[in-house]
Amino acid sequence: MLRRAANTARRIIRRHSTPPQRADAIVIGAGLVGVSTASHLASAGLRVLCVTRHPPCSYTSAVSTECYRDFWPSMEMAALMSRSIDLMEATAQEGIGLTRRGYAYCARQPETLAKAVAECESLGNVRHHATLASYEPSPSGVLNLDAVDALPAGFDVLHGAAAREAFPALADDIVGVVHARRAGWVDSGRYAAELVRRAKAAGVTFVAGRVDGVELCGNHAIEPTRCHGDYIASMTWGIRNLISTQALNAQAAPSRASGSTGVSSKRRRW
Repeated sequence: MLRRAANTARRIIRRHSTPPQRADAIVIGAGLVGVSTASHLASAGLRVLCVTRHPPCSYTSAVSTECYRDFWPSMEMAALMSRSIDLMEATAQEGIGLTRRGYAYCARQPETLAKAVAECESLGNVRHHATLASYEPSPSGVLNLDAVDALPAGFDVLHGAAAREAFPALADDIVGVVHARRAGWVDSGRYAAELVRRAKAAGVTFVAGRVDGVELCGNHAIEPTRCHGDYIASMTWGIRNLISTQALNAQAAPSRASGSTGVSSKRRRW
């Protein structure tokens, strides 16, 4: 079934992909990150081309853990994820199976719990519980968007018996649990379909192919080199930004090229 869906998506890309004569941004890769990036760039008014070896969101994104969290050991990552969750919640009205059960980090050793708590306190909004009197359990089922602002955020630290009472399946030697609240699951298939729909509605052009490298050409044009696939042999786009969701050579991907020129194709098949 997945193979049939992938083949169908590939045919759709082939039939409807028309390369723009001018592009402001090229996104390399069409996983969840690439499609979301392309969609937001296009919504901001840029002309966006997304080059992908596989049908959108059909490769690694199709086998993701479907989990999200804002608990990271750095303020930068926590802030990035918090903003990402804002955007995901804004998408949830289309029915992407978003939940807010949270993450439970369990510790058997007091020093392990203390280390986790220290990381939480560096991010702020930590509540400690020796009993469940003031602890609010997570909602079950899909997230109610009308009540999302009333849900607890930050972290609840459950100590001793309170941890085992809140989570009865835990072993008796668990000394504590850090419950990260702004975390949960999402239906990656439905989420991907909605992101692709929004990207196409915003004007993103998807092109099947593979980019092996990029080179800075004259007049601030960036040329994806050695592009192989059903569509791309080698093309040059005049663009203002190159956005890559894959590991590209830093020297081959200038991040702040300026100016915009027309497309000049050396060889292509459509």
